[in-house]
Amino acid sequence: MVNTYTESEFKTILACSRLHHLGGSIEAYDKSQLYLIKALDGLFLRLVKENFDSIDTLIDTCVKKAFLYYYKNETLDSQVVIKLKEYAYSFLNSVMLYFNKDYQIVYGPTQFFLEYPEARINISISGLFKPTNRKGYLHVVCFVPYIDKHLIKNDFFIRLKAFFFKQYTTTSVATSKHSEVVIHLLSAAPFHKYRSNKATHAFYHKNIPIKEIAPYDPSKEIELVNILKDKNQIIPMCQNKKCLKRSSCFE
Repeated sequence: MVNTYTESEFKTILACSRLHHLGGSIEAYDKSQLYLIKALDGLFLRLVKENFDSIDTLIDTCVKKAFLYYYKNETLDSQVVIKLKEYAYSFLNSVMLYFNKDYQIVYGPTQFFLEYPEARINISISGLFKPTNRKGYLHVVCFVPYIDKHLIKNDFFIRLKAFFFKQYTTTSVATSKHSEVVIHLLSAAPFHKYRSNKATHAFYHKNIPIKEIAPYDPSKEIELVNILKDKNQIIPMCQNKKCLKRSSCFE
């Protein structure tokens, strides 16, 4: 029987099978980042359905719904509430400033399966766009916990996603200066109720054209994950002090 994993499960088992068995994830999003993801998902879904009067009204609706979902039962100072909503407004506006009328949305938040002989991996994306003037090309949007050189270089799921979506492009211009697929990594610094009162919110957007990366064969990682998934192996002298499961790791 072929094992099935989500992208998060696969990455977590590779990093720490003990963390996986404790129900944790290596993709440890801050609550405020989950709030942004909820607002972004709502925005992209409504863009697909074209069910809105204006983009400003749509963003306002998505932010309010996401806020109620994550903060409804919290007692927050009025200024913190204002800043949290500004945090989400600013993020969604920065996204739409890039994916403007020059892009047409194809999918909102969606899942796909990567099929291999020894595993099926469920990958998730935040949205899929195509340029209005190059409709054979695809732009894949993914929200990630952070963006740095290490992640860009070593997260092979970026390459797996790029080449998965390449099969759905229809361009035949091999010599074009444009990439048939572009991966867009989005991220945001977590909201801090004290620092965010004075500082500008930090949002990140990194484009990774498929022309700049090579295909990747995850066979070795799949073999390793299939072995580790049942091991529940504790990492000796673990130095990850920020791990959310650290307190229960040795119980």
